[in-house]
Amino acid sequence: MPTTAPIEVLKSSMLFSGVSDEQAKAVARRCQIRRTAKGELLFSQGDDSDSLYIVIEGSVIVSLLSEAGREIIFHIAREGESIGELALLDAEPRSATCTVRDPGALLVLRRSDFLSLLEEPEIARSILAVLCGVIRSSNARSEFLALRPLRARVAHVLLANAEGGPPGRVKLTQRELALMCGAARPRVNRVLKAFEAEEIITKDGRVTVLSDPDGLESVALEEGDE
Repeated sequence: MPTTAPIEVLKSSMLFSGVSDEQAKAVARRCQIRRTAKGELLFSQGDDSDSLYIVIEGSVIVSLLSEAGREIIFHIAREGESIGELALLDAEPRSATCTVRDPGALLVLRRSDFLSLLEEPEIARSILAVLCGVIRSSNARSEFLALRPLRARVAHVLLANAEGGPPGRVKLTQRELALMCGAARPRVNRVLKAFEAEEIITKDGRVTVLSDPDGLESVALEEGDE
């Protein structure tokens, strides 16, 4: 079983970070713990919405399938991050597919319990403030993918997924990186090779080391054509 107590996970999560200890305990009493296995499908795009998930351990890939059948990894949720909260509010079908990347555990909160929490004004204000941020972030990412050149997109994704550091280390596969950038893998590989030549990243086996994060930040702000 996970070593982190549900109450600690909730208090460290973005979604419930603004609630009091007593309110967090009330939420924790409504949650269940679910162990996860690598490759496990939590839900698919278009499924009915019935639960909110908060990552305790491991990570979960959030992916989208376009009308043309093209897959894009929208986000990789890690410890403390929530999944599926928007669909619980509007009762619309799931807008994304969620698959376990690294095995671990999740806190599960059913839709009926989630909605009952919104009857508490303080909890409702805290949750709605976070959800507004989620929507803004989603809109900003969509705009970013549509308007920025590939070099900027690759730099942005590397910076957003860096662990540890300095220097930060990125453990994404090239396939994951390509799907997060909305580009073909060979094109992303060419960008990575260019970054290595510019000495803003280095490779440590399958791990990408951000040896010059300031340089990478500058690339992430680039505009113009591909």
